[in-house]
Amino acid sequence: MIRFLACLTPALAPAFVLAACATPPAPASGGGAVAAKARPDCSEATAGRYWLGIGPMPARQGGELKVSVWKAGDYPGAETFIPAACVRDWKASEPGIEFASDGAGLRVGKSVRPGAVVEVSGAIGGGRAKASFTVIAADAVSLAGTWKEVGSADCPLTSPPLRELKFTAEGRFNVTWTPFETYVDYWGDYRFDPATGTLTMTTTGGNSVASDAILTGKAAVGADSLLTLTGIDFGRREGRPPATCLVFKR
Repeated sequence: MIRFLACLTPALAPAFVLAACATPPAPASGGGAVAAKARPDCSEATAGRYWLGIGPMPARQGGELKVSVWKAGDYPGAETFIPAACVRDWKASEPGIEFASDGAGLRVGKSVRPGAVVEVSGAIGGGRAKASFTVIAADAVSLAGTWKEVGSADCPLTSPPLRELKFTAEGRFNVTWTPFETYVDYWGDYRFDPATGTLTMTTTGGNSVASDAILTGKAAVGADSLLTLTGIDFGRREGRPPATCLVFKR
């Protein structure tokens, strides 16, 4: 369970600054010494380009998300992980966002309206690392997130399996058979109607676009949190046979 700071109220400002209000630990009973908390290694938190990773998506009202901090390297794949505790002055563009005391997580308050685009940021390396996400209702059916094909008894795993299918809350998707750094096979826009289960994807670009893909069909997220796609086929890559249904795990 992530421990959160909640010592500021929404009335104070649209942007929260919560990481500076932690209370020092009380002295140990009986006069014993209090063990010093290990400080994070912030030696790499110098000038540079930073970004935040927020997940897993979707961001629901009342939900908790993890926060990771990365420093760009000289080439793709050379990124450096930075402890979130090295970041200062955490802020959010919407009231109702609470940051963990070590910055490594956040909670989306139940008061944050569905559809709100929240930008979070923190000071590091002489600048601010930023990320944004769209909030959905606590009980909303959403495809947002990164999925991996796992198959099931009724929908056997295809070969090669689709290792990364990503949907964003803003209506975009991308498909990647073999994830490597920032590579994506193809991408586009999608529309999903939770009432009917109809999913329609439209390709807008890519590095390896599947011309034989069938991108309109049905989508359902079951009680087991598995995503089942029916009537959709992402392409016959490497002799992959036609699929009548596909099952993914987020």
